Amino acid sequence: MMLKPHKRALAVPTVSLDSGLYLDRPFELSGYNFIQTLEPRVFYTYTPYEDQTELPMFDTSLNELNSTTIFQENQFSGQDRVMDTNAITTALTTRILDDSGYDWMLLTMAQRFYLSDRKVLDEPQFDGSSYKGDKSDFLVSAQANLTKSLRLTSEYEYNFSEDTTNKFTAAGRFTPEPGKVLMLPIVKF
Repeated sequence: MMLKPHKRALAVPTVSLDSGLYLDRPFELSGYNFIQTLEPRVFYTYTPYEDQTELPMFDTSLNELNSTTIFQENQFSGQDRVMDTNAITTALTTRILDDSGYDWMLLTMAQRFYLSDRKVLDEPQFDGSSYKGDKSDFLVSAQANLTKSLRLTSEYEYNFSEDTTNKFTAAGRFTPEPGKVLMLPIVKF
């Protein structure tokens, strides 16, 4: 079997605008000084549709939704596909920091709203994709550092359209000293 070389190359432009606000207020708890932040964020991204069906697809897949990937322009991992997107992502983060800037608690809520359909998802390998709706799942991400060596994290995804939880994870991480780590996934579904 002989493969034909592909002579088609694509240049797909992307425009994005990421804006946010940082508000904070000091407070005291048990004689210690802390700062609570409130950080609203709005992220807009636009990438026009380009037909990519003639290009081979080797290792590309849709990214799993989390507090990092929800702010990416391209929702694919790998370089074989570029998602056509016209979307706004809104998020709200709050943190509790001590005087040294150490994050004791972090809570983020985010959701992406699509202003148009994504045509690249019409390719057969993306049938049934949860990315085809007019908005992403509602994402809640939390982290609590109970001590400087014990951290608990959790992520929750809820789909309002289907009234269902799509993902819940919780994990613990214990680092008693540098180079020693014990991680425990508590729940995942």
